[in-house]
Amino acid sequence: MYIFGMILYSLAISGLEIIIFFKVDGIGLTFERIFKAFLLKFLLGAIFATFQFLDVSEYLSYFIEPLFGIGLSFLLLRGFPKKLLFFYGLFPIVLMDIFYRSVSYFVFPFLGQGIVDGDGNPLFLLIMLFVCFIVLVFLKWLDYDFTRLRKEFLDKGFQQSLTKINWIMGAYFLVMENLSYFEYAYDIQSKTVRHLILVFYLLFLWGLSRNWIPI
Repeated sequence: MYIFGMILYSLAISGLEIIIFFKVDGIGLTFERIFKAFLLKFLLGAIFATFQFLDVSEYLSYFIEPLFGIGLSFLLLRGFPKKLLFFYGLFPIVLMDIFYRSVSYFVFPFLGQGIVDGDGNPLFLLIMLFVCFIVLVFLKWLDYDFTRLRKEFLDKGFQQSLTKINWIMGAYFLVMENLSYFEYAYDIQSKTVRHLILVFYLLFLWGLSRNWIPI
């Protein structure tokens, strides 16, 4: 019964992430695509679990979400330019991570609540539901059809902007996850630095939505 509950819990968490991915990237929901998305998430988890005894596997596990997003983008949207695929893969994951960290860093402390892990904790599922709601509200406010990027990519100026955006999103995960890993593995405190980085990326997200994406 416990195993069955954990399977449902994992499917629910992954399902929320997949829904946001499909919503942002304008991908229609079909059984085949949903199955491929869950299968990719399962395979990534299985790979890292299998090689868990390796130190490098524990380190790389901090990057499973962006790897999943990029992999899913290349799997479902293959045929489009790589810059566009990287954007489609990273942007939904960045959105969820930024809003999750915003809630964890700036809301929980006022409620007397610490960081909630996702190891079968029902509260974490509720938090992810709330985060997905925030992302959906943000997308509604943004009121932008991201499928337009497939046509706008032909503009060279937009390609250069897209390259910068991809590097900034990639740097976000590299810096934040490295800081998280070193704090967990070596007790190197970096909370203040991560808070400052998050504020910077919230401002970046605002600037992206108002200026860089041609709404």
